[in-house]
Amino acid sequence: MRLRYWILAIASLGLFSNCNRQATLPEKEIQFGDAYRILTETARPEVQNKTLHLQVGYSGCSGGHPFRLEYRRIDSNTAEMWLVHDGRGEMCEAYFTEDLTLELPDELLRYQSVMLHLPGADAMVLR
Repeated sequence: MRLRYWILAIASLGLFSNCNRQATLPEKEIQFGDAYRILTETARPEVQNKTLHLQVGYSGCSGGHPFRLEYRRIDSNTAEMWLVHDGRGEMCEAYFTEDLTLELPDELLRYQSVMLHLPGADAMVLR
């Protein structure tokens, strides 16, 4: 009977010792939305002042698809960003290229290093 209490006491200590530890959650998966490419063959994406300039390519029935900028902090000096494409459910096979100019939030500009994630490719350091 005493052995059972000892085992129970030791097991309880093991459980309670984890109470003060922070749970580490897996990083949020980056969602790019509908398929697109950031075109780097003719012009590399760049940040000028408070603006991101880049060229994208995507399939659809018409051009002018909306893109939304998402970002998150990696550490105190680095942030990463990516675009989310809304293809509006278009299933056509036409291919469009567009020059995008997106204003960057002030919070994102505070980081020394900013990386841009490219769908299906490695991230590139913009600064």
